[in-house]
Amino acid sequence: MKRKILWLVLSLLVATALVVTSCGPAEEEEVVVEAEEEEEAVEDLWPAEEEVAEEEEAVAEEEVAEEEEVAEEEEVVAEEEAPGQPEYGGTLNLAWEKDKAIPQDPCIECPTNAYICFDTPMMADWRKGPSGTGENPITAADFSIKNATGALADSWEVPDPLTYIFHLRPGVTWQDKHPTWGAAVTPEDIAYHFNRVVECRWPRHDFVEPPVTTLDTDGDGETDSWVIRTNRPVAFWLYEFGHVWYTPIVPQESVEAGLENWENVSGTGPFMWTNYMPSTISEYERNDNYWDTLVVGGVEYQLPFLDKIRIVFIPEEGSRLAALRTGKIDLLGGVFLKDWDSLLGSNPELEYGRDLGGAQHVFFACDTPPLDDINVRRALNMAIDRQAIIDTLYFGEAELMGFPTSLELPSIYVPVEDCPPSVQAYFEYNPEEAERLLDLAGKPRDPGTGMRFEISMMLHGGDLNMAQNAEMMVSYYDAIGVTLILDSLEYGRLISRLFANDYEIVYHYTGARLNSLNDFKLGNQWNFSSITDPGFNDLWDDVLTETDADELVTKIKNVTRYWLDLCPGYMGPAPYTGTFWQPWLEGYAGELGLGFGDPTHRFTYVWLDRDLKEEMTGER
Repeated sequence: MKRKILWLVLSLLVATALVVTSCGPAEEEEVVVEAEEEEEAVEDLWPAEEEVAEEEEAVAEEEVAEEEEVAEEEEVVAEEEAPGQPEYGGTLNLAWEKDKAIPQDPCIECPTNAYICFDTPMMADWRKGPSGTGENPITAADFSIKNATGALADSWEVPDPLTYIFHLRPGVTWQDKHPTWGAAVTPEDIAYHFNRVVECRWPRHDFVEPPVTTLDTDGDGETDSWVIRTNRPVAFWLYEFGHVWYTPIVPQESVEAGLENWENVSGTGPFMWTNYMPSTISEYERNDNYWDTLVVGGVEYQLPFLDKIRIVFIPEEGSRLAALRTGKIDLLGGVFLKDWDSLLGSNPELEYGRDLGGAQHVFFACDTPPLDDINVRRALNMAIDRQAIIDTLYFGEAELMGFPTSLELPSIYVPVEDCPPSVQAYFEYNPEEAERLLDLAGKPRDPGTGMRFEISMMLHGGDLNMAQNAEMMVSYYDAIGVTLILDSLEYGRLISRLFANDYEIVYHYTGARLNSLNDFKLGNQWNFSSITDPGFNDLWDDVLTETDADELVTKIKNVTRYWLDLCPGYMGPAPYTGTFWQPWLEGYAGELGLGFGDPTHRFTYVWLDRDLKEEMTGER
């Protein structure tokens, strides 16, 4: 009770301080009204909390203090500092900016909404992350084999560079819901998934020698493994066959029932999809038959701990922040530095972690005039003052280079100063040289209007950060005589046009990974810059078959420099962002994805201190 009172007093003190330091009565009144409206908007968005039956769990006996009289305040402090054991139950509440439209089909796009319903063959080992031994920060989009663990595959082997054998974890079942109803998972199920992916994403997977088959490795007459054979060595086999977003295993029954209907989604994952209203809410309930366990304090626990996960889609950044401040959500990621002081000022109890966000990458359609001229592409880079964007939008907290190489992946990182002089030149703000290059490209200023040409940039209309960057780009381009038209689209429409290559320029967040440049290989559907350079393709083909770790790093760095020299887009800054979470969220230390594209499996291992939440907010 004391903690609840202290928390309320602190909140009142913060609110009083804000009023005292305001500029005058008119501003004071405006701020109060705005805050009230923001919180009312959050209340309107949030569904009423269901009554949850309290289930008392057996707990270890509490140690009795030897002192006869202990101050009540000291008892509270000791209680707060003592490490707690996990507890079951409760609903994890999250807010996401946008809804990833169905179908949740890995053959089409990353199944973001349904990821928690599926499992991949391999994943990053949570036990080696910040909440475990600390060997792997679990913040990068990629990880090495030493930090990997089995998911649906409990072990694997690579007997030769063209053969990859994965052994199915015994006893795994599909979720006990439509259309799988708790059936046992077989190697044939997983072979079906991979054969479907290879077929629907061809020629992306032209290195696979179809079909993916199954094996009986212990001679008991029943298959227990699946085998992927290739026609050349695969440098990034852990990514391709283990944890990338097209490896969440989808059952044949769900495919045949139709993945355009969320109710047909089933898998082996820790949570089952139970409710969905597009662009409004997505809800999930615990899979009681999940295969994984976690040892905490010497006790083995069946996972997951949570009863439910609820995701509310809130496009407005301010409303998401308000939901965090008022305790309506338990965690919020992607918080830019500009909001940190305000958050920690109003809610000092929040915990947080810092990580490097995705690069503000703008892809140029390099096969379309005038962007097919490298002088135009370089000019459009030199026209932008990257440092001014970093200072203005990110309070100085961003990296110049965020794609295709990043500090999050130090082994392959190539800073700007280690790039060719031509690359270093276009990273510098130099509008005079930009104008000279445009003149050289045959794009002079019109004597009447003073402008050279206009060009359209496609972007997600509901993203405030994108909008702010785009407006600065409009101003910078206008100064060199280029009219930038902003084509703001809802997310589903943007993705549709993106894969149809229906754009001149597209603003698209891009996170670095070990094989980032594979997207730009000739024929790849993710080649959003439409690069067709033979030299690049030859260099990258050499990377793809390199199996020596040291040689692989050297080759990735070399081809990165080559690719950047092609100037396939405007490589904008990568800002540092924060993940903030409530003090009642336990077992969590800022971990991000356990696989590339996986936003939710980290929540398999966390639990809620519902007593603390009730003391602080009055809600359980």
